[in-house]
Amino acid sequence: MRHLRVDERVFVSQDYTEVSEMANTFQVGDVVQLRSGGPKMTVIAAGPDGNGKPEVWCTWFPEKNGKPEHGSFPVEAIQRF
Repeated sequence: MRHLRVDERVFVSQDYTEVSEMANTFQVGDVVQLRSGGPKMTVIAAGPDGNGKPEVWCTWFPEKNGKPEHGSFPVEAIQRF
């Protein structure tokens, strides 16, 4: 069993096959965007969510206030920019 700590949250997964494949798809520093559109985001972490499914954590700067925002997204919802 492995743990991934992101923003003081700990995620646990016992099946890392899917997460490993995801890690090969998105690396820290990659610029991505939601498949539905939106701002450019930078990948800051990748790993399992609370249910062990692959997820990517991103940060971005919205145009309205310029303060960084953070969010996590399922791998299927994002693409490289």
